[in-house]
Amino acid sequence: MADTPHTSSVQSSHPSAVGELSLSQAILAPLDALFKAQVHSARSFLNLLLQIGYPHVELDADGSKNEEDLKSKSFYTQDFYYTNDNGHNVKISIPSLALIPITPLSIDNASFKFNFNVQTTSSHSQIQSSEASVVEKEKEYARDKRPWYLVDEPQSFKGTVAPSSNESSSSHTQSSVINIEITLSKQPLPAGLDKLITALQQSISVDDLQE
Repeated sequence: MADTPHTSSVQSSHPSAVGELSLSQAILAPLDALFKAQVHSARSFLNLLLQIGYPHVELDADGSKNEEDLKSKSFYTQDFYYTNDNGHNVKISIPSLALIPITPLSIDNASFKFNFNVQTTSSHSQIQSSEASVVEKEKEYARDKRPWYLVDEPQSFKGTVAPSSNESSSSHTQSSVINIEITLSKQPLPAGLDKLITALQQSISVDDLQE
């Protein structure tokens, strides 16, 4: 059965006090927010695996893991007991990660709609071939001054949750509104995690306590 993606639609508003933005800044802001959300989601997913799968390992004063402590602490297991047909008590030890449902989520689709007031600007610079201008360009793009962003002064949108479209409000019409629609869908397990869970499943042990 195909997985049905989960779709959420919210409206966020940012005040006009943000100031004048270029078209590239306005487009980059929601894209940058998506990438940051993906990083946070990945960290949260890794945190889930570590907290459920493995005990905490203390660090020494230098921030390094204690190797002896690391070797002594194995993965978490859940023990189940039952009595078989022979009347023997049996214990089954199963790794915790092999018991819980693990479903990584990712943003499958996102659309942003906002009103943008266009103002025509003209800024043209002539190419100068003088030796002084070449030196200045070399200083501007020196190794320690290389631009990390192609968009000058990238912006982040901040605001409050706006009323729904069927609600009429004077404050709603006075502010700039961005309509956001995001679709979440299940993603396949990463190859490394799939191999880890397969190895944990093979480590399931069945012990006859009677013996």
